[in-house]
Order: sequence, then structure tokens, then C-alpha cells
Amino acid sequence: MASYNGEGNGMRVHLPEQPFQSLWSAPGDPAVPSVHADSFATSIMLARRPELVRADRMPGPSRQPGWSDPGLDFGTYSDSGVIGDARHASREMGIHLWQDSVDWLAQFIAEAAAVNGRG
Repeated sequence: MASYNGEGNGMRVHLPEQPFQSLWSAPGDPAVPSVHADSFATSIMLARRPELVRADRMPGPSRQPGWSDPGLDFGTYSDSGVIGDARHASREMGIHLWQDSVDWLAQFIAEAAAVNGRG
């Protein structure tokens, strides 16, 4: 969930625990920061829509945000909007990440339907 802060000069975000962090850690390097427009997302784009990836414009790693900051402003940590490091992305990893993400989501929906008596 994101909203502009009270001064209108940045965004405040609340990020729940990332469900895909464990998926990214399997084929990727868990030490590589992964938050927004990072290796996880860029790998999937390289696999699904490579024509939209501008590899020549990938910045180096951003600083890691202070997640406990209630006024978190990504602009403080990244000039590009990337939070993480997209340079570790690959098409091959994207293929695996896409399938693992689809499988995870299908299982999540099935479990939610079962809890609600619809499965």
C-alpha cells in the first residue's frame, strides 16, 4: 500500500512480508536485495516480455531502505526507482520464477477457497 506523505514530496509505503522472497532465494542469490524493479521482477520480464527491458539502463544496487521508518520514501534510497539490484536478472531465472510464482499463487488460491468452504 502506498500513499503520498503529508508534505506531498514523496511516498510512504507499507510493505507486508514479501511472499515471493523465498521463491527468489531458490534460483537467485538470497544476498541480492530484492524489493522493486529488482532481479526478481526483471528476470520475469526478460522471460515474458524481453522487449520491454532496457538492460542498458539498469542501475547498480540501491541502498537498502529503512523498513521500520513510518515515513519511508524510496526516493531517499534510489534515484531510479529500483530498490534492489536488477543486474542479476536473467531470462532463464525468469522462466523458473514465473512458474514457481504461478504454482505458489494457485496453491494460495486453493487453500483460501478451502478455508472459505469453496474448495
